[in-house]
Amino acid sequence: MNTHVDARRTFYGNVFPLAEGSLNIVHVNFDTPYTERHRHQDQDDWFFMVSGVLRFELIDPLGEMSRVILDARMPYPFRVPAQTWHHYTCLTYEGATYVMWASKAYDAVNPDEEREPLDAPG
Repeated sequence: MNTHVDARRTFYGNVFPLAEGSLNIVHVNFDTPYTERHRHQDQDDWFFMVSGVLRFELIDPLGEMSRVILDARMPYPFRVPAQTWHHYTCLTYEGATYVMWASKAYDAVNPDEEREPLDAPG
């Protein structure tokens, strides 16, 4: 397991040894306006809310933008497919906690991720 704590979140990665992908538990702080927009080339991300509310903004490979609200009071598994730009904003003062399964484990040598700066248009 790896742990990373910064001003925006507490991240517990690869919580259990899995044959494929990684299971992560994340708590996001309310005072973080939003996360960096990013996408994965081959990895799908699956989210399940435990507490709080997040607003996701997504841009699919054809450039269509959509927004989705994930609320722990009405939880359901939510998939962000590979090649989809995405980021989220925490909408609850107490923060938000989610479980996330990534279809591929993070590889620091060959990262699957592409990021945009926080001030990128769109």
